[in-house]
Amino acid sequence: MTGPTSPTSDRARPGHRRGRRAGFTLIELSLTLAILGLVAALALPKVMPVRTATDLRVRAYQVAATMRADRNAADRTDRPVVTAVDVGARLVRSGTTGAVIALPDDVVFRFDGRPAGVVFSPDGRSSGGLMVIGRGKSGYGVRVDPITSAVTMVEVKL
Repeated sequence: MTGPTSPTSDRARPGHRRGRRAGFTLIELSLTLAILGLVAALALPKVMPVRTATDLRVRAYQVAATMRADRNAADRTDRPVVTAVDVGARLVRSGTTGAVIALPDDVVFRFDGRPAGVVFSPDGRSSGGLMVIGRGKSGYGVRVDPITSAVTMVEVKL
């Protein structure tokens, strides 16, 4: 008796799975890779320092946008608004939203203005200042005009 269900057939050997082959399916592998990609996409920006000139420019645009939003809030609410600049902790904090822009240790970060940051008055003036974010010999400056409160971004040499 050597039929397909007899004890001597291939399916009756120890270690052989019935009806399926051992291993992972394409769906299981795809799902695993998708999860790993998602974890990497979420974790890498937190641990990777700013590496390129584009990254520096993006940080400078973020700072400029935060300052413009605070300037507009001072005008809208008819109250002074302060964009806090903490050079030691390498942070820029919005006075209206509380949003924080953290600058990594591998970039130059300098602020020429009031120690507390930039104060935007409701009458359109500000305390002014220049914030520099750079690496190597060049970088970007976010300048706030004390008379008009205009926030501009310029390229600077370090």
